[in-house]
Amino acid sequence: AVDPRLREGDDKRRTALQLDTILEYGIEIAGALAAAHRLGIIHRDLKPQNIMLTKSGTKLLDFGLAKSVAPVPPPANYLAAGGDTGATKAESLTAQGAIMGTLHYMAPEQLEGKPADARTDIFAFGCVLYEMATGKRAFEGESSAQVMAAIMQNDPPPLVGAGPGDPRYCNGALPSSDLAGAPPVNAKRSPQGSPLQRVVMKCLAKDPDERWQSAADLRDELKWIKEGEGAGTGTPGYAMGALPSREQEGTASRAPTKALPWVLAAVGLVGCVVLAILAARNTLQPKTEESAIRFSISPPENTSFHYYTGGTYTGGFSLSPDGHRLAFLTGTLNPWVGTQLWVRSLDELAAKPLPGTEGASYPFWSPDGRYLGFIADGKLKKVEVAGGPPQTLCDAGGVAAVLTQQGGTWNREGVIVFVSHGSLYRISEAGGAPTLVAEPDAARQETYYYLPQFLPDGRHFLVFAASRLGMAGAVRGGSIKVGSLDSKRTKVLLQAGSSGMYTATGYMLYLRDAILMARRFDAKSLRFTEEAVPIAENIGFDPVGGAYFSVSQNGVLAYQTRGYPSGANNQMVWFGRKGEKLGNVGQTGSYTNPALSPDGAKLAVGLFDPKLNTRDIWVYDLKRGTSSRLTFNPADDFAPAWSHDGSRIMFSSDRKGQRDIYQKPANGLGTTESVFESKQQRKSLNDWSPDGRYVVFSTFENDIPSRSLWVLPLFGERTPYTIVQGRSYIDSAQFSPNGRYVAYSADETGRPEIYVQTFPERGGKWQVSTGGGVEPMWRHDGKELFYLTLDNKVMAVDVKTDLSQFEAGAQKPLFQVQLVPGGWRNRYVVSPDGQRFLMVVPASEAKPAPITVVVNWTALLKNNGK
Repeated sequence: AVDPRLREGDDKRRTALQLDTILEYGIEIAGALAAAHRLGIIHRDLKPQNIMLTKSGTKLLDFGLAKSVAPVPPPANYLAAGGDTGATKAESLTAQGAIMGTLHYMAPEQLEGKPADARTDIFAFGCVLYEMATGKRAFEGESSAQVMAAIMQNDPPPLVGAGPGDPRYCNGALPSSDLAGAPPVNAKRSPQGSPLQRVVMKCLAKDPDERWQSAADLRDELKWIKEGEGAGTGTPGYAMGALPSREQEGTASRAPTKALPWVLAAVGLVGCVVLAILAARNTLQPKTEESAIRFSISPPENTSFHYYTGGTYTGGFSLSPDGHRLAFLTGTLNPWVGTQLWVRSLDELAAKPLPGTEGASYPFWSPDGRYLGFIADGKLKKVEVAGGPPQTLCDAGGVAAVLTQQGGTWNREGVIVFVSHGSLYRISEAGGAPTLVAEPDAARQETYYYLPQFLPDGRHFLVFAASRLGMAGAVRGGSIKVGSLDSKRTKVLLQAGSSGMYTATGYMLYLRDAILMARRFDAKSLRFTEEAVPIAENIGFDPVGGAYFSVSQNGVLAYQTRGYPSGANNQMVWFGRKGEKLGNVGQTGSYTNPALSPDGAKLAVGLFDPKLNTRDIWVYDLKRGTSSRLTFNPADDFAPAWSHDGSRIMFSSDRKGQRDIYQKPANGLGTTESVFESKQQRKSLNDWSPDGRYVVFSTFENDIPSRSLWVLPLFGERTPYTIVQGRSYIDSAQFSPNGRYVAYSADETGRPEIYVQTFPERGGKWQVSTGGGVEPMWRHDGKELFYLTLDNKVMAVDVKTDLSQFEAGAQKPLFQVQLVPGGWRNRYVVSPDGQRFLMVVPASEAKPAPITVVVNWTALLKNNGK
């Protein structure tokens, strides 16, 4: 609402009333800010649209971006002068470095991603007061980049009025009513200017320490001016001439809305800021020292960032070369649900799915940003980001080779280099027959290549070479190598635990113990020129050598901190048949492959040691509530199985380099004995037969992800043989209590299902599940078979195993549960009577961390990422 006095009287009276009204509103707004700051709240989004004029006074609206704060000391010179302060220090209630606010009213520290305090609100108040006085925004520009440059570098034009007559705002002299005669944008503030001019410009100081330190002091200063005590005697100042337009008045007097639309608007603004900075970097003069700006991107609603399918890691996200767009995969926390490829432009609110990219993995960009390459259904494909169906370029090894289809790279000459069966192949962007580029060096015990990236010359490329596998296929050693299209030989650049990426800023980025390192690298001489510098901590990584970061060629970095799937905290919880929680076992930790003793009194489980990145076997006495460590080797010991009498525990371990099978007395008093060793197989123990004569295990053979199910006799020559062969997924084999059948999960139909097969003869086989199933588990009396659906629902099936032929009844759902992600052997066990289920569940809500985007990431080099 506009004061009706502003529509009355002569020009001189009209101007004076208008100025009084502006001061009146300014005093009320400053008072509202002072009240909020006294309560420990900063607004962070003060603007005309969030100020409402009512009959009872001015109201400050929309605290959707407000933040709880605590007092901080004022500048030393302010205290020395006897001043009080309303300055505040923000608590960590939102992501550090996140940009909050509306661009035209944002203080410099907000644009730099620094913490906001009460002085940030005072800067925005100065912008509002300036706009009330002039009818124009304090900082304008034709693009977001120019607005940001004005805020960071320039002062606004002085206050320009429409009429003389009030010594509080001008001293008799008035320039032209337009801005032609106004001082230049970069004009310095005059200490002899009008009182209101000085108030506004002090609000708009670039350095928070140079602003008003308290909204209460600012309010008092405006009162002093309004009462006529602030008339100046020096250089003529400039009066004010316009209130906000009727359109602005209408906006300002709307009722407050919910916080969500403003939050979404702020998210959209972040994208605009990103692109603005990228554009401004090459156009703004003079160039000033830049700071890194951070913000976060969350997955679309009802999705999760996705990195693996069926236990196989599929790559997460990729920045376009120009840093304007982010391609990422989504799915759910369920490891068996396929992926979907999306693209998010950083100047837009929403991401867009790319139709036809279901099941995609390891996205990579064409040099011009028009296309995305990816692997799906065992094929190398590309899709135009602007729209259109994907095009198949060639076979990438088939569905069975999914574990060793790990990424690609694309040069400006239209050559794509991609990974298939662990080796590097090249192909034209138009498709055709791939040809071998390089393969892992067996002499260096390299098992596969991972995530190649072309260097600027388009001939050389970086690639990660995994040299040894540990826990769940985890890389235990590896190196970043450089290769060339002109040779099949590759050269080691440095030992590392993850893939590396080169950026045109002249650095190579890679992980060292979850710390993101940047190291100067000469792409022409292929040599490092400086030592590495840490720039971010706690970065996520997958067990096969990938790291959760991506970098553009012009200073934009994206990364994700550790959480799922690489997080460590879960817990073991007992559930009843209706899903009711009955209690916990042990403390929170990272547990895998639990196994109950035959009498149900003890539990063996793998427990992850984050310092060693390996597991040990622990035994829990469920009756006494105690636990003891069974294995102490620094190697990875996992997948325990009990002997039929509960006296021994067998398990898998890589203590001799490859995964083999060992056993040890369950009481821990004896020595560890080798059961079966072979360098040709990576063995994961599944189960031990009730009569003690056989064990069943699954394998990756020679690191080719065509899994097989093997039986090892524990008598005679102990020669293993296959009972199920050549599947891309087969696991969780369990002997029936009478030893006549083996239940397991395999993807014979294209998705995992539960099967039961006769044993030891292979005379018959039955499919038990129909809608997908994993991790079968028998009831102790053999009358019921349990399994998990692909969306983590516990199912029960009545079965008969004592007849001449296996029989299965109807499938009955028991309860839904959120299990930890994973594609490994059982995440749960069943009590002997089938009434309780001990399940490995997340210790907290399982949500992957958002993706953090850093603009001008090289600024992090100056203070080691802080």
